[in-house]
Amino acid sequence: MNEDERIRVVLGEVLREKRRGKIDMTEEFAALIDIDVEELRKIENGLELPSIPTLFKIRTKNGLSIDDLFDTMKNKLEKNELIRKGRNDSLFWSKIKEIEKSNYINRLY
Repeated sequence: MNEDERIRVVLGEVLREKRRGKIDMTEEFAALIDIDVEELRKIENGLELPSIPTLFKIRTKNGLSIDDLFDTMKNKLEKNELIRKGRNDSLFWSKIKEIEKSNYINRLY
């Protein structure tokens, strides 16, 4: 998987996780932001990138700032990269714990 694909997949994961925190049903959320449910599914499954207006609608309805979105994506990408490299040492696991702690703290605020 190349860098663009990883970013697309992680963006979809983050948007899906944030949506599920507010509205569980994909159909309901798609109607709320006025996009086709299949388009939302493709975005959340990392099959396509949203347009800027669609990303803005998703972000706004989820109460998600751009900073929060990008910070969460960055942390997930870092964690995935470490796991992908298959490192199995104490530095690896301490970095994973640091990323998870950061994600947890970000969700609190």
